[in-house]
Amino acid sequence: MSDVGFTLPEKRWDRAYSAVEFIPQSDDVFARLTKDCDAIHDEADVAVRALSAVNVPAWKGAAAQVFLEYVAELASYSRTLREVAIETRDQVEACRRAIVAATADAGSATTALNKAQDDMRTLTGDDGTGLSGVLHKTLDLPQRLGIEHRFGQAFAAANQAGQDALDAMNRLAAGLDHPDATISALRAPEPPSVLGSLLFHHLPPDQIPLLQALFGPVDAALEAHGATGRAQDALDAAQSALDGGDDDKQAYLDGLGSLSPQELAYVLDHLDEDDVAALLGSLDPKTDRETYNRIAEVAPAELLARLGDTDPNHYWHPYTGQGGKFGWEVPTGLLPGQVPTGDPSTLQQGMLGDCHVLASLAAAERANPGFLQDHVQANANGSYTVTLYKDGKPIQVVVTAEFPFTLNADGTRGQGAYAHGSLDNDQTWTSDATLYMIYEKALAQTWGETDPNHDGRSGYEGMNGGWPQHDMPVITGHQMDNLDSGSVTIDQIRSGLDGHQPVTVTTLFEPGAGSDPLYAGDNVNQAIAGHEYYVIAVNGTPPDATVVLANPWGAELPGTGTITLSWAELQHSTTSVQIGK
Repeated sequence: MSDVGFTLPEKRWDRAYSAVEFIPQSDDVFARLTKDCDAIHDEADVAVRALSAVNVPAWKGAAAQVFLEYVAELASYSRTLREVAIETRDQVEACRRAIVAATADAGSATTALNKAQDDMRTLTGDDGTGLSGVLHKTLDLPQRLGIEHRFGQAFAAANQAGQDALDAMNRLAAGLDHPDATISALRAPEPPSVLGSLLFHHLPPDQIPLLQALFGPVDAALEAHGATGRAQDALDAAQSALDGGDDDKQAYLDGLGSLSPQELAYVLDHLDEDDVAALLGSLDPKTDRETYNRIAEVAPAELLARLGDTDPNHYWHPYTGQGGKFGWEVPTGLLPGQVPTGDPSTLQQGMLGDCHVLASLAAAERANPGFLQDHVQANANGSYTVTLYKDGKPIQVVVTAEFPFTLNADGTRGQGAYAHGSLDNDQTWTSDATLYMIYEKALAQTWGETDPNHDGRSGYEGMNGGWPQHDMPVITGHQMDNLDSGSVTIDQIRSGLDGHQPVTVTTLFEPGAGSDPLYAGDNVNQAIAGHEYYVIAVNGTPPDATVVLANPWGAELPGTGTITLSWAELQHSTTSVQIGK
């Protein structure tokens, strides 16, 4: 396991501190883990005691010996589970105690910090006047320095508490390496029926039906959890692939795509996390999309979430350029087996400068309602297959159901970091799942492969800045004309809209926008500089014509729903118009 960490707050005097800023981890998380370890230990202990009591004195012969040997293997397996649970619990409990102590220290330190702030406000006056004269400042200097000294000591203590919590987390990460390796290598004993004729060849014929009846349900239960002969063969082949080159690793991963969801989960759960990372690290997201697809179409959602964090290439968790600022979560309202609507009214751009992408998607949907939804398929495991285009030909991209979310100070999920859902009339979130999230992630996963901007960037970060005429061929498979706003005709725009072609508009950039009244902050019809809009209507004829633009930022933000430009404003106050083919 790798080191964990978080960013400590900067010194400030403007508002109250809280302990959670220095220690975002809650001891509740570790308490729940401790409880789970206790439950696993207790269940394994019951199994060990029950298996130890198994005795078949009335049953003699080879079949009885096979049965008792299998029971002994099960008991050993259960004892190992029990030992792993104890070791893990001890590590987690030690971390929990350290977090509790560090949180108490942080609480005391932040109380002192806030007291220092209150004393400083009392000294200077809440309105910023107080002892503001030169004489008063001079006379008050010793007291001011004393407060700042106390503040510095308290801040240092709070930082130390945060560091203590970090140290505890890193000790936990290191301490879990051994139980993690043990549990990864642990396999459930194979019941004799799995060995088939190899075993029964040595048994008296009259005893074979008894063993088959006895182990049939056991065998079926194990197969339901993926512990099949095929899964065991895949596990046995893993080391050979790991010892080979990238081609061997990729061939191994390709083979995993033929397993059932249960078998795939069993195999990857029984491989060491570092080995899984080594296998995935052999892939190149620019060329090995189909290998990623085969796994993502089959693997259970919980396994995909783990693989997204494990994969060194960040394919299922595309690079955001934000370090640990964002987390990955399944949005509310995203129902398995259902594809959300592509209605542009659900669109909110979020914190990424990909207005060019989202305006292009909304323009494509506006031109052909249902286009986006028709190009997305919901898979049985909760993933989605999105059809994009490369060199004019369709390509499939399997997207997992996790998306980047902001993190609150306590580590809980905030709101969608990038494309996300809309607010209701009470300004509360009803659902943050949209089809635009799915499309945006599909584009992020393949941005390095399709390279629309021809700059070699990839992931979400690669989408930060761009042009609709570069994006549209990836979205629809068709090119887009980029026309200068000063020379475009209203007939060209109207013909594009009537012909079900996407139409977008690029606004002026700074410094030109700074002197244009269309971009003034007090303009109720204000345009955003250096931004992409999609066209939803044209009305009238020049010079009295108007063009209605919609903003991918979303309609809920003040002044950013739709704006109506005069024909003169379109020609002189925007940069270019893009019309699809």
